[in-house]
Amino acid sequence: RKYINILSLVFTDKDQLVGNGVSAGGLLMGVVINERPGLFNTVILERAYLDALTTMMMDTLPLTVDHYKEVGNPNIKVHYDNIKSYSPYHNIKKQSYPNLLFIASSNDFQTPTWQIAKYVAKVKSYNTGDNEILFKTDFGSGHRRNVQSNQWMKEIAFKNAFIYSCLFENE
Repeated sequence: RKYINILSLVFTDKDQLVGNGVSAGGLLMGVVINERPGLFNTVILERAYLDALTTMMMDTLPLTVDHYKEVGNPNIKVHYDNIKSYSPYHNIKKQSYPNLLFIASSNDFQTPTWQIAKYVAKVKSYNTGDNEILFKTDFGSGHRRNVQSNQWMKEIAFKNAFIYSCLFENE
């Protein structure tokens, strides 16, 4: 069998672009919205790793010590400074943020709800724009979201409704 790689290019602009980051992908999107908030109309951050520095300082949380191999041990000054330089929570600034939807899970020990709530509170207080910033907690689920019954479909519907309202609210 031969496999063909096809490159698809999608042309859009910031008024139509939606970003999504889950877990460590949420860390990346958190950095992006702090550094270049005008790139996206809407960003969804699901179970996002937004307070990297504080979390890395808590070596009793699951996986934290394992992450030292990847990002360094924050108890070492040079590593601390590096983590702080990109940690989304520590780099929020006064600016206009895109529409934001944060989804947390109440039983998530990898990206605890408090971490996401703390980020949301700070970004709301620093936001100079009038875009939507919503925070939703999925009670009873963990890091992999609620895969029981049809709860995952409800979450997808909620995200799609948020995207739709952000992209088409003025039409």
